[in-house]
Amino acid sequence: MKSNRLASVVAVVMLLVGCGGSDSSGGATGGSLGSVSSSDSGGTNELRITVSNSAAYVNEPCVSVTICEPSNPSTCLTVDDVLLDTGSVGLRIFKQALAMNGGATLALKPVTVSGGAQLAECVEYGDGSENWGPVQTAIVGLGREPPVSMAIQVIDSSFGQSSLCGPVCGSQQESGLCVDSNPKQAGYNGILGVGLWLQDCGASCAQAVGSSANPISYYACQGSNCNGAEVSLANQLQNPASLLQTDNNGVIVNLPSVDPGGATSVTGSLFFGIGTQSNNSVGSDVKFYAVDPNYGEFQTEFNGNVVPGFVDTGSQGLYFQSTLPTCVSAPGWYCVSPAASFAATNTGINGVSGSVSFQIGDYWTLANSGKGAFPDIGASASTLSSAFSSRLPFDWGLPFYLGRKVYIGIESASLKFNQFTGTGPVVAY
Repeated sequence: MKSNRLASVVAVVMLLVGCGGSDSSGGATGGSLGSVSSSDSGGTNELRITVSNSAAYVNEPCVSVTICEPSNPSTCLTVDDVLLDTGSVGLRIFKQALAMNGGATLALKPVTVSGGAQLAECVEYGDGSENWGPVQTAIVGLGREPPVSMAIQVIDSSFGQSSLCGPVCGSQQESGLCVDSNPKQAGYNGILGVGLWLQDCGASCAQAVGSSANPISYYACQGSNCNGAEVSLANQLQNPASLLQTDNNGVIVNLPSVDPGGATSVTGSLFFGIGTQSNNSVGSDVKFYAVDPNYGEFQTEFNGNVVPGFVDTGSQGLYFQSTLPTCVSAPGWYCVSPAASFAATNTGINGVSGSVSFQIGDYWTLANSGKGAFPDIGASASTLSSAFSSRLPFDWGLPFYLGRKVYIGIESASLKFNQFTGTGPVVAY
């Protein structure tokens, strides 16, 4: 998924059933803040990532988060099968995944605006789906980091006036964009967005309604009546990593390498903080690529063309324009047999550049091989959202992360490592 301050969130994944699950009621279990599960037994700032053939689709990175009631922090649920997304910002959890034993939903605190109206948000994705639901305050635990209070989106198509976002997926009115109504439909129980920004929309959504700068992502709802709203930075969804007490200047995604042809599953780590603990230090060979402060992009040169480039765990493959043959049974995906090798050059706005080598194979064969993690799948950038129609990018999706430590420095956060001294947003690897 890819988001920026001037366009809607873009999803470029094939969403099927669930990030490691298939239950439409979600994947929540009882939990408590500060507890350590077998899947998160590393450092206090470490969250385990799993990419598995049991997920909804190939190359889907999944993590777990703990959600607790703000009025009773001992009442908690651990939500599994949450999509890790470095291309967006904010924590979003399906209402179904917040159901406790007995059916009651975890009691979170609604975020209200003027007149007591409840705040809601509509998020659009490039695969034709949308998330709609109220913004509510929860106590959130990420691994063994100290828990923090934050606004999250509870994805709930039955809340307020979801028709402002779009018809519910599967309804007779559906054509084009539609609102996901459950985790099975979406392919995940939630999204942990730990991208480059402090807020999911920023100054644009704080502008007056009616202003061309306000994209109207947020709504004020009284019962079933909702209207577009201007929302202060403080009331918007925040980057969960930026709210942590110490490890708050960025994240590191560390996934193992995978041979061409794929692996059944791999596990890696999401580290909170960059240079704040011994396990998130920066190697001397790491290059920092400063990115455009509006779009979070560097430049990618491929086949003689220079296009915007960005890194994104929420993208299933590498998305770029090419004359490579595409799959008959999976339109837009490249089906190259035998696999072919390529190279592209990324350049940050700070002038730092470096070459990246990659392979592209036969997506259809690979995706139906029974494996879950692939370094060699790609698709045409033309399959991305229409938000990119005038400037098709190079989307360095999950295959780029396999075998690399990728550093995401959050905007305004201080970073001083190797040849880079300054503030985010910045990408390094």
